Amino acid sequence: MVIEDYLRLACGLFFLPHLVLKFVFLKDTEAFFARAGFRHPRPTIYFDAVVEIIVATMLIAKIYVPVAACLAAAHLLVAAGAVWIANGHTWRWNRGGPEYPIFWAIMCLLVAKASWP
Repeated sequence: MVIEDYLRLACGLFFLPHLVLKFVFLKDTEAFFARAGFRHPRPTIYFDAVVEIIVATMLIAKIYVPVAACLAAAHLLVAAGAVWIANGHTWRWNRGGPEYPIFWAIMCLLVAKASWP
């Protein structure tokens, strides 16, 4: 395995605990989605989960990696925007800012670039 494979796996595997915790703390997740401005938080959470399952599976299994990585990056940038709106305009992740999803999105874009044919 080369470094790109480790990064691809990390980008894909990190979706799994993120996905599980979204449903473990469903009421908090729903409140967050409402604060972020989504009109129908519960269906949006389920849509979000489906996207994360698809992206994680594709990245882990090495299926259409450039497409999966670009989709993951787009998804994470939307999440970063939602965090920015819901939690106030702060940068640092430990203060509720979008720093972490933006970093993760950049790593996904690096995976896409490295795996582009």
